[in-house]
Formats: sequence, structure tokens, C-alpha cells
Amino acid sequence: MRQSVGRGGVNNPEDVAEVQASLNSFLRTQGLPLLAIDRQAGQSTVDAIARFQSSIGMPRPDSLIQVGGRTSQALQRTGNASQPVAAAPIDPARYSGATWWHANQAKWPNERNVDALSEPWRTKAKNFLAALAKAGAQVTVNATTRSMTRAKIMRYCWDISKGLMAPSAAPAIEGVDILWDHGNLSRSRAGATQMVALFAIKKQPSLNSNHLRGTAIDMSISWAGDLTIEKSGGKSETIKTLPRDGMNSKLHAVGETYGVLHKLPDDPPHWSNTGR
Repeated sequence: MRQSVGRGGVNNPEDVAEVQASLNSFLRTQGLPLLAIDRQAGQSTVDAIARFQSSIGMPRPDSLIQVGGRTSQALQRTGNASQPVAAAPIDPARYSGATWWHANQAKWPNERNVDALSEPWRTKAKNFLAALAKAGAQVTVNATTRSMTRAKIMRYCWDISKGLMAPSAAPAIEGVDILWDHGNLSRSRAGATQMVALFAIKKQPSLNSNHLRGTAIDMSISWAGDLTIEKSGGKSETIKTLPRDGMNSKLHAVGETYGVLHKLPDDPPHWSNTGR
């Protein structure tokens, strides 16, 4: 071990792998589950260091192994520190960041088909879209439903990038091979920040959103000149005010007659059954 390992340590991957192999010798004697030799100083490794420190009589385990320190010397006496189990190389593409996003995010796409929405709101949304088309507005649907898998990926990259979640604390997502913890907090947050930018996330993604329930639609709307559009019930509204897009408050009032509410002001393309 050349540099410190554990909570607040330098945590070079090679050093972490060496420590994990040595800790496994200790854990094996305790009948405890062994660590994966993944070269990351994640929570399980930090906890194992603290457990080892308690076993050698440290009154206040700090989960940090300093080179030449008491924990390091005791760990060497386990007999495996000088002969670490070789760590399998980790594919860099597994770490969170732009490379991972380009290679993987399309596996869990946003649905764009309006038919994927849930009834009875699907009919309300279709009626509003029909009124927009009849009025001559240009509409592009960007998203209707979203899978929980995509929602979790978006939420975790946001939380890590903003310092709301430790990279090592990100829960596993079934079917998703991603390493949020790069072994270094700055690199971990940089990778998550790249993903936030690529997802074009503007606020913390919800794990209980209308997109997950099929009661929301993201769409861009625009028109030229005045827009005469039918409200639900048959009356028409002529919109002369700016802007000539989905942020127009008079258009929002028309949408409400259909039960399609606009979310203001932080999510311009978002319409739903509740405005959330």
C-alpha cells in the first residue's frame, strides 16, 4: 500500500484492491461475507476497515488506513497484505459519465407515443393535441411515459452531482451496470455532472412523477401570428399575445379546459393532469 485507504483517504485503486484482499483474510476468520475486489473504497470496504480496527482494540475506529500506521501494520500481520489477490481490471466505460451515457442510456428511452399514456388522461391529452393541430400549431412530443429505471438513473446522477448523495451510497438499479463511485469524490461528481448535462436535467428528477404514472407529456409548441383554438366544450379563443409557444399563459388556460395543466415556470415543456 503506497497511500492511504478508506474514509477520507487517497484511495488509489491498486491500494484499495490490496487492502480489500487483506481485509478478506480477516473477514474469512470472522465468518463474514467477503468484499468484492472492485478497487473502490465504497461503504462495505469502509465498514470492514472499521470492524478490523475494532478487532485490534482501537477505541475510536475511523475507517482510515494510513501508510505505516497501526491499522496498516496490523493488517499486514494477517498474512495476505504482501500477496494481494489480483484485482480484475474494471472497464472504464462502466463508470458514470459521458461515455457511459452514450453507450447505455438509450436502453431505457422515454416513450413518445401518446397511446402509452393512461386513461382517462390519455383522451384529454389527445383532445388538446387535436385542438392544437386544428388551430395550425406545430407540436413535437418529446416524452410521455418514463420507466422507473431511467428515472432512478436521472435522480442519482443529479443527487451525486449536487452533493446530495455520496457516490458510494447510490442504491443499485436492477439491470443497470454503472459505477457511481470512481474512488475519488471529484471524479465521481464530474461523471454525474456530465450525465446531468446530457439528460438536460433542470431540476431534481422525481421518483414519483406523473411521467411514471402515464399522466404527463413533454412537448414543444409553436405557431405564427394569432392562434385561434377551440376550448373543450366548443368555444374558441384567439391568442394574440406573446410568446407564441408553450409558455403562453392564455394557451395554458385553454389546456386547463381539457384537463391538461402546464407546469410553471421551471419545466417549460411539461404538461400533466395536476401541473406537476
